[in-house]
Amino acid sequence: MNATPSPGSRNLDTDLLQRLADLPVAQALEELGLHFLRGSEAIQQLAQAALEQAEAQPDRAARWLEIATALAREHPVDPGVLAQIDYAQARLHVLAGQLAEAEARLQEAQSRWQAVGDRHWLTRSYLGLTQILAMQGRYAEAEAAVRQAIAELMAGLDGNQDPVPLARLTTAHRNLATLLLYQERHAAALAEYELAQTWLERFRRAAGAAGQPFAANEAAHIALNQATALTFLDRPTEAEAALQAAIHHFDQARDALNRGRARTNLGRLYLRTGRYGDALATFNLAAQDLIGDLPIHAVPEVEALRRADELLLEHATAYLALNLLPEAADALERCLALFQQAGQPYELGQTFYTLALVQLREGRLAEAQASLARALAQFAALDNPFWLNRTQLAQATVAFVQGDLAQAAAHLASLSIPQDLAPRDPSTPLAWDVAGLAEAHLLQARLLLAQGKLEAAGQVAARIPALLGGRAAGTPTIRPPMPHLHLRVEHLLGQVARAAGDLEQARRHLTAAVTLLEMERAALPLEEIRTAFLDDKSAIYQELVLTLLDAPDLSEEGLAAAFAVVERARSRALLERLLASVQGATSPSPHQSRREAVRQRLHWLYSRLLGEGSNAQLDAAFNAELQAQEALLQQLEWRDSPMLSQAEPTDLASLQACLEPGQQALAYFMAGEEVLAFVIGQDQVRLFRRLTTVERLNQALAEFRFQLGRVELGPAYLARHRDRLMRQLTGALARLHDLLIAPLASALSARRLLVIPYGSLHLLPFHALWDGRRYLLERYELSTAPSASVAVHVRHRRTGGRYRSLAGLAIQDDTIPAAQEEVRRIAALFPAVHLYLEQEATRAGLWAAARAADVLHLATHGLFRPDNSFFSALKLADGWVDVREIYRLPLAARLVVLSACESGAGQVRGGDEVIGLARGFLAAGARHLVVSLWNVHDASAAGLMENFYRALMASPCPSPAAALRTAQRAAVAEGQHPYYWAPYLVMG
Repeated sequence: MNATPSPGSRNLDTDLLQRLADLPVAQALEELGLHFLRGSEAIQQLAQAALEQAEAQPDRAARWLEIATALAREHPVDPGVLAQIDYAQARLHVLAGQLAEAEARLQEAQSRWQAVGDRHWLTRSYLGLTQILAMQGRYAEAEAAVRQAIAELMAGLDGNQDPVPLARLTTAHRNLATLLLYQERHAAALAEYELAQTWLERFRRAAGAAGQPFAANEAAHIALNQATALTFLDRPTEAEAALQAAIHHFDQARDALNRGRARTNLGRLYLRTGRYGDALATFNLAAQDLIGDLPIHAVPEVEALRRADELLLEHATAYLALNLLPEAADALERCLALFQQAGQPYELGQTFYTLALVQLREGRLAEAQASLARALAQFAALDNPFWLNRTQLAQATVAFVQGDLAQAAAHLASLSIPQDLAPRDPSTPLAWDVAGLAEAHLLQARLLLAQGKLEAAGQVAARIPALLGGRAAGTPTIRPPMPHLHLRVEHLLGQVARAAGDLEQARRHLTAAVTLLEMERAALPLEEIRTAFLDDKSAIYQELVLTLLDAPDLSEEGLAAAFAVVERARSRALLERLLASVQGATSPSPHQSRREAVRQRLHWLYSRLLGEGSNAQLDAAFNAELQAQEALLQQLEWRDSPMLSQAEPTDLASLQACLEPGQQALAYFMAGEEVLAFVIGQDQVRLFRRLTTVERLNQALAEFRFQLGRVELGPAYLARHRDRLMRQLTGALARLHDLLIAPLASALSARRLLVIPYGSLHLLPFHALWDGRRYLLERYELSTAPSASVAVHVRHRRTGGRYRSLAGLAIQDDTIPAAQEEVRRIAALFPAVHLYLEQEATRAGLWAAARAADVLHLATHGLFRPDNSFFSALKLADGWVDVREIYRLPLAARLVVLSACESGAGQVRGGDEVIGLARGFLAAGARHLVVSLWNVHDASAAGLMENFYRALMASPCPSPAAALRTAQRAAVAEGQHPYYWAPYLVMG
């Protein structure tokens, strides 16, 4: 654009358009006047610019239409020109989810074009109307509109093959095909896409090189939508190829919006075929295309997600498949707001359906039933057989989970489930696809198994692999299509065989199931996702262990094989995190500054949370902000987390080899209702079955926690009722001793025990178990490990020798006044000391302390978050550090001591992963870790810590476990209540 435009300038160039959008309307009109741009020509250019930029720059497009409308008031123009304003405005309404307003503006535009006889724009408006009506579920009207557009275009064709109607016919058939997709008429949709391609080829020939940009773009849009039909028709290879071609085109065209939509569809394809890791990665790329760098769950305003609404729904489905239920529920709540406001019944029905599955997984069965009823109403109104079948199948599943087998059977009988997928009539809607039919057969087989009809259950389950294709049942080394469904089939066949007493067949199927599960797990990139993925799959490992142990002639090899499966079932993600830490630091994060800003806000929130106490009635706004900030930080952390490789767990011989002289390992496991234990020495392994049932153990643990909680009523209450409280607590500890230790007595020959707990036992102080006369620590020196594999890994990294240097960190806080004195008294025992007290006890101070000495001692507040355990945190002078931040510590210390409340508490997740502060320090490289399982008493903690360090420094061969035992025995001798000394344990 020239600095001084000539009177002949008649075009709105890009610079002028952008400048106009930043001006008030009156000033914009003056600017147009200076450029001699007035009347119909300027209005048309403004409307066209608004139409083209409606998705990419909706605010600017709206301003251009305001200016065009003002021009039209000043300069009377042809109704056809006004119609172009209406048409562009309708497009903006569609993108904002305002479908009624969009329809009204489009109808106004049509009236104007009919009045002036403009067939070109009238047929184009019918195509826009098709989308609006389809989104509202008004399919018959939408189909009538698009077919009318096709008829108008066909009538206007002439022998000269004008490229414009050919282009319109291409788009019209594509729109018709997309409309058919909404109705699950996928075969018919494919035929329409083929017609669109035929008309597009005729356009290419007629338009030549000038038409190439449109042709390439239209071909990409056809491929993008065609892939949806191919996906639902179970032709995933063709669908993926089409989507990759579309993505390539949109990438070359720098069209991020449509590239994001294509990536959304590709992620959906991966999700349907069980490629969860690929789905997540693709969805993340789609989110960057559609909403920018901010993670999709961190977008604060729901309306800002409008153009990513389908992605949000697919993301929720992915989270559900991976057992990330809070994330799925949050995404679905946003979907409800978007689709209800826009009046989109098809997407709304899918949202209710998916929300019901989340509620079912969370055990909220009444809410799941209500959500399914709402989904059913949506799909019934749309007359959609595919989603009606899916929803009724989910209703049958809810009834099955409730134990109402008759109701579940009735739901299944009403579905008329076919035995296989017969050739489809292209004119009819899709009622079943492979995945849905497999799900129905799986539920039928589960129902028959629950009814004791083993032969019938096996027959139904055995049909499913052929339906899914790709492998025969019991062949674990082949990765099939839809592995998530093959996994469930193998598990079910194993259950049927085991119930029938065929242990060999059960082992074959369950081994195949574990192998498939490991393949799926290995494809997931992040620790949290691998952990959540196993939340509902521990039964597969447990049942395989039982089939191995139930062998009538259990050999040493069989025992070792069972132990190997036990190790596969627990703490694998922690082991993989340890290996990732050993491999070295990651590159600097591009999200570091954003992450730090979020953490600063969370520091204030955590301080308020701690200040008001764990039982404080914090308001809804506080909780909402806390959840939103943590969701944002979690997403940023996930982007920066290292991609984990698959770690092989240790075997029995390796554990035996790493045990020290005079030491045995007690490895507990829970399989079904059975609690069992391996007692492992350097030369011998003994198995103890049926120590108790999980139910009886949980009752004993609940009684222990209840009696422990009574002590927290305060020192005065404890002083008044000391004898009674001691009797009741030791009684609970005695019950646990009888269940877990007494049955093993004949095999316990060593004086040192390495306890490897499982499940709820991770939170039990084994050293405090009471045999009726004394505590277990008075007979044995105890340490713990999350798994045998972690124990072996940590012990291979261990270096010996005395501890010579201490890095001590303590905050100034009136609620823990003895913290700094505790550190000073400990420091006096070391030759070299680095102290970080009061205002020096910062995050930077922690980083310096971590690399400064043999021993790192932290005296501060700990905050365990059972609702979101990765956000468990330690308080410092300038904020908090959570588990993920602790992972990044440059830890040189061999021993880490956390003199903080609940520093050893954790939430046990899938794969027996314990999530809490201790996990952070183990992953950072701690060889030994001293932590507490519950709230510590400030004064007694200081005394116990001093005794611990005196014992540690006095020994020529220092052992943290031996030193802690010495300090705790001194506390017992002084008559201290176990509440004060028992929370501490040694890990490593």
